[in-house]
Amino acid sequence: MADAQDEEEFAEGPPTLGPWVWEAMDPGLRRERLRELSVWVAWLVRTYPAVRQGLRPCWWRHRDVREVLTALYAGWVRTYTGEPQRDLAEAEWISTLRSFAPDLQIKLCSASRHEEAPAETWSTQDLDMELDLSEVGTLPARHPAADAAARYSAALAMAATDAPPRRS
Repeated sequence: MADAQDEEEFAEGPPTLGPWVWEAMDPGLRRERLRELSVWVAWLVRTYPAVRQGLRPCWWRHRDVREVLTALYAGWVRTYTGEPQRDLAEAEWISTLRSFAPDLQIKLCSASRHEEAPAETWSTQDLDMELDLSEVGTLPARHPAADAAARYSAALAMAATDAPPRRS
């Protein structure tokens, strides 16, 4: 039954990729894309039971999980709806899914109840003062490998002047 359901869900042809920056989408497009992503997530949890263990039905309310699923979806579309650019593209996508699985865990929620994460406050109030007073904001620019790069450049210049003339 899942195979028939999968065929029906993806019968319209391959999805089109476009900008998937949720905050940059107008509300109508955001709703459309979220519905598209939710169809794919339903397929994902049917196809990969290990994903279902930590993913909750309220996944779309969790920005971090929504972003990971968006990245996985975009990679899946690129891998499975066209000619893969690499021989092991499909295996690489599955490996990526497995490596992202911990990021899909929603520990606060249960299968039937959504729980908001406590809000964290990020402040950059002290940043300007820190930039004005600390080394981070006041040290002159200097690449950490500048000395090594200078030695390398000198060695190349020396080798170029010591090289025997080329024969034509």
